[in-house]
Parts: sequence; C-alpha cells; structure tokens
Amino acid sequence: METRARETLSPQPGITAGRVTSGPDTHVDLGVIMATSWARSRCREVIEGLSQAGLPWDAFCDEAVPRLRAAVGFDCWCLTLCDPGNALPAHGVADNPPVGGALERFWHIEYHLPDVNKHAWLVRSPRHVGILSAATYSDLARSARWHQLLGPGGLGDELRGAVVAEGACWGALTFNRERRTGPFANDDAAFITGLIPALAAAARGAWRAPSPPGTEPVTQPGVIVVSPADQIAAATPIARTWLNRIGPGYRSQVHALTARLRARHPVGASPTATLRTRTRDGQWIELHAAPLSAPGRDDVAISVQAARPETMTAILMQAYALSRREREVTMLLLRGLSTAEIATTLNISGHTAHDHLKAIYAKTGARGRGRLAARLAPRAGPRP
Repeated sequence: METRARETLSPQPGITAGRVTSGPDTHVDLGVIMATSWARSRCREVIEGLSQAGLPWDAFCDEAVPRLRAAVGFDCWCLTLCDPGNALPAHGVADNPPVGGALERFWHIEYHLPDVNKHAWLVRSPRHVGILSAATYSDLARSARWHQLLGPGGLGDELRGAVVAEGACWGALTFNRERRTGPFANDDAAFITGLIPALAAAARGAWRAPSPPGTEPVTQPGVIVVSPADQIAAATPIARTWLNRIGPGYRSQVHALTARLRARHPVGASPTATLRTRTRDGQWIELHAAPLSAPGRDDVAISVQAARPETMTAILMQAYALSRREREVTMLLLRGLSTAEIATTLNISGHTAHDHLKAIYAKTGARGRGRLAARLAPRAGPRP
C-alpha cells in the first residue's frame, strides 16, 4: 500500500521538485549563498564530530538541532532514535506541537492510511530522504498526514529522512516549515542525505552511551492495556513506574507499537510486536504488544520489562559496528569458547581468530572478555 501510494503521487524515487532554475531575470544573492554554504559546512563538521562522541540521544540533539536549523531552515522538528531491529521509535526528541498533540492519529496514518514519504518507504529508498511538496507535486493536501495534522496545525512543507546504515534503521528525522517559510528544495534534501552516515553513527553511539551511576534497576514486569480508541485504559503500578522512567516519550512508543500490531495483525490473530529501548537512567527494557481476546473489542496488552541480555546483544554488536564475522566470533566468545575453539568452530586459523578478537576489543573499547561481556550482554541494571 505504501509503495503504490508513493508511485501514484511521485513517479520517481527521491526528490523530483523544488529545483532552482536560472534565467535572464533570475536574481542570485551571493551573500545568502555564501552564508548558507558556511552554515552547512559548519553543520557537517559539528555533526561528524558529535557522531564520534557516544552521546545520549538528548545530548546529541541539543548540539545538533541548532546547526541543522541554521543549515536547512525549519520551524518544527523531530529527531528519533529507532530500534534497529524493526525501525520503531525507541526515543524521540521533538518540538512539533501539531504532531505531539495527536500521536494516536499520527501513528494511525503512518501504519493504516495510504500516504507519501512514509518512514518504511524511506528506509527502503536508496536516498532515504523525501520532500513532501515534491511527492505531492506541490499539492500538500494530497498527503493524509498534511491534510489531517500538519496543515490544520499551520505547517507547510516537510522534509523527512530515515537514518539507515548497513541495512538497519537507527533513526528518523522530520523537519517542518510553516506555510509562510516556503518549500524545501533539492539541495536541502541532498545536504541531509549527505549527513545520514554521521547521523547513523550518532544513533549507534546513543545506544552504547554509558548509563548514569547510582540507579537501582527495576526487575518486575508491568502491563498496560490500550483501548480500541488508542488510549491507555489501564496499567499496573509497576507499569506506571516503567513509563515514568521512560519519560514523556512513552506515548509515542505505545501508540507506534499498537498501530504497528493492529496494521499487520488483524483482530483474532496471535502474534506480537516488540520494541527495545532504554529508560532515562540507562536501563535496557522491552515492550511486547499482543492483542487481547475479548468479544467485540480490539484491546492491546503491552508488557514492559527489563530486557533480557540475549535480546540486547545483537543490537549492541550492531551499535559497535561489528562485522558479520566479528559478531560470530563475539557470540562464541560470550559462550566461553577459547580462541582455539573459536578458530575450530568457524574453520579459520588461530591467527585469523586472534585478529578478529583484536578488532572486536578495539571497536568496543573493552579490555578483556569480562568487560566485553558486560558491554554486549547487559544485566538488568545499568551498564558498567
């Protein structure tokens, strides 16, 4: 459905509108061009530096957003850290009142209605970045998202991007302009496209950022019930504790998880949808959504619990940018195999196995197997 909707409104993947043409009557303001060029150069430099700092997502956004605003120009924004296993929102930082006040509707549109530049489409797109005015041939009302949320909220054009690296989606970005500001252009999209690798590195760094010390972990699971109207109808006391530790962003996570489950699994089916994230104090957690069986109802139950170490190891190995072979070596290492046993199991030489171990330790910054296990197979509490 998503692909068909995109093809109906835009025959070419990527950006097809907003181009700047020149002619005998075109006035080129060199001062503006030079200022924009400097702002973009500085923005790229700052974000590439931040991407290597391993900052928590909030701290990264605090530094990056002013630079991005100066380089591209936008009035509302959202930068989201995604679960790389399924591209669901793990943590978002935003200043976008039209969307923030209607998250249920936003995620319903994203997963249930035909629209352009959906996040799932951008993840698959070669460029990963799209402009709403381009996809709708400058008729923004052709977008359900704009017609129901952005337009009534006073917003005009939208630039969206999926932060993808090595086939996994680590984040998402949305920039909106007010109607009076004017549309985004091709060079805006091209600039953001060029930043995708650095943004992905920053998102990976956020997943492996150190946890604040001194926080007692919660180990008991909690349960939330989401009504057919996408409202939290009930929650156990422990679930409320979990939600408070996640912070205000839990609303987006709950609604996204519920919309994803309902879109892919009709009432009466028994599959689940899962989201991994971290609390504000750094504990890894899992949210599991499943339909409740009740006559004439479409309730969803979401369990919230401390993440099992094995469920986080794959994400953390990706966050440290371990190669496929390095991940295989790491899993055997975590099982307690010696270097010689790893070499035999993988049918490689001992020298090659040793080289892989050196690369793994260098990428993770771990010194010794115990430290590596603590980083890649975290317990219920914050990471050491």
